[in-house]
Formats: sequence, C-alpha cells, structure tokens
Amino acid sequence: MDLVARSMITALAARRPERVRGAYHLFDAKPALQARIHQLVWRDQEHVVEALLTGVPRTPEAEFRARVITHAVTGTIRVAVVAWIQSGQRSTVVAHCEQALTFLREEFAH
Repeated sequence: MDLVARSMITALAARRPERVRGAYHLFDAKPALQARIHQLVWRDQEHVVEALLTGVPRTPEAEFRARVITHAVTGTIRVAVVAWIQSGQRSTVVAHCEQALTFLREEFAH
C-alpha cells in the first residue's frame, strides 16, 4: 500500500497545484472528458497492479489483492484531491493526500 501511495503522491507533487485544479474543473464541466479520464485512470491502475505482481507468483489471490490495494489507494487519493480543491486549498495537496491515507491505514488496521 505504501509503495502505491508514495508513487502516486510523488507524481501528484510533481504537478503544479494550478494544473491539478484546472484539470479538475475542466473534467468536471465536460462529461465526455470524464469518460476519457476514467479510461486513463483504469489503465494506469492496471499498470500499478502489474508492477505489484512483478516477482511474485501470479495467482488469482495475488491479482485480487493487488487490485484491491491499488484501487483503495488510488480512490483515496482521488477523494483527497477533490476534497482539497473543494476546501479552497488551505493545505497542500500532498498533506491532504497523506491525511486521507492515514484514515485508510487506520481502517485497514482494524
């Protein structure tokens, strides 16, 4: 989980906050773009799943586990970014993502 989270946060931090906000507003306003971004996100998630499966026996359970972890982390980060934008960006996007991931880790620990 931490590997997926670190790689996503690193990529997000490399983008300028204005670009993240602008992309969100553009995608939010254009339903056709929402469908396309969904396709791109799904493709990227599958790349992460493949990376997690590298070097481990490829069993149905391993694939299922990799997908659950990948989708949980990417979904959490997506929710954090939207919440960050809607909150008026009072903190950094990275701090917002870290807070959201802390919530996820706490729930996984139970």
